Amino acid sequence: MNILILTINFVFLIDPPVIIKARELSLIENRPVEEISVSIYKNGRRLVIPFQIDEVDKNGNYLTKYVKEDGDFKKRREGWKFGKFNGDDELVFMASDCGEKFLYKDTRDIYEVKIDMDGKTCFFYVGFGENTSQKYISYTPLSDIFSSEFFSYGSINSSGPATLNYFLIKGLGESLIKNFRLHLLISSLGGRIKFERTEEDLSAEVAGYTDGPVRLVKLMNYRMRIAKGIQAPKALRTSVAYRACGNFPTEVNIPIKPSAFVNEAFLNLSFDFAKIVERFDIVLPDGTAISTKKLKCGDEKHISDVKQILFKGMENFLLAELLMPPEITEKISGDIIFVRREDDFSLSWKLRGFERLEKGNYSFVFQLCVFNERIPDIKDIKISIIPLEK
Repeated sequence: MNILILTINFVFLIDPPVIIKARELSLIENRPVEEISVSIYKNGRRLVIPFQIDEVDKNGNYLTKYVKEDGDFKKRREGWKFGKFNGDDELVFMASDCGEKFLYKDTRDIYEVKIDMDGKTCFFYVGFGENTSQKYISYTPLSDIFSSEFFSYGSINSSGPATLNYFLIKGLGESLIKNFRLHLLISSLGGRIKFERTEEDLSAEVAGYTDGPVRLVKLMNYRMRIAKGIQAPKALRTSVAYRACGNFPTEVNIPIKPSAFVNEAFLNLSFDFAKIVERFDIVLPDGTAISTKKLKCGDEKHISDVKQILFKGMENFLLAELLMPPEITEKISGDIIFVRREDDFSLSWKLRGFERLEKGNYSFVFQLCVFNERIPDIKDIKISIIPLEK
């Protein structure tokens, strides 16, 4: 039996019962009632709490599945008439059973959902706003996409739904609770994506191991803190929008080592895919191209102040792009260095101009996108930011 677990983290105490109608939570609508359980998420642990399901027939009459007796909820003797949670049926539990009051100013709920999608288990928490237009999780079977105000999750390969999935967080703001945590585990990826919300920003850890051809879109957002006089760019947090189709054997590591007295930094991309490099040309924004076939082992190519590079092959297009807000773009320059090694090819962005920035928080975005239907096997892609000391 596929069990769906609904976990709710209360950030304040509600005196009346909490009532959720089936039609308001389409993720569990039309599911067998025996597959539903309710619990709270507190101090990093999931604790089961009593609940009842009120079945509503076509005439509006209630038949309670569970009733509270002697402090506990027990199954109704005559059982469940229709067998599924749908329509006006209500999931009911007492907020007072969820424990003591949490000292957060913002009012947010966290839902933990475990589902089986085409034989692949998906498990995640997600936060929702109290007064949002899309308060609950919605699911579109035809497009195989789960969505809410804050996230979208599903398959981007219509020919093979749920084979690989994408996960995208959107619209995150200060209204989220300060200790927001979101974990996503997809067995089809064989890896994990972990997000942690803090007072300052959102951080993410990404790891996945699978096989075969792939289409990949990866977006990384970095925020830097500039301390005037010290000139030490510090990456505060990293947020990730990760999309994949097919299978991709990769682990992305983003080590951040901020240090004092830094006025330049390298954004290094190390590619170990000699089979692909042999067929690629490097296309610059002005349309000129560098043929990787002509690069010999040890050859280096330096290009000044470039923020976008296209790798173009017979069938594959890979775009590496560095995006900055205007206040950074005007002061930060990005020099690119290509190096052809014996078995791989590396690309480095050398960022300069941090000493020209005023004290404050700044951000830049690095994108690595594959725009093709399939791509040959890639051994490894590693992405890192390395601040350099004087």
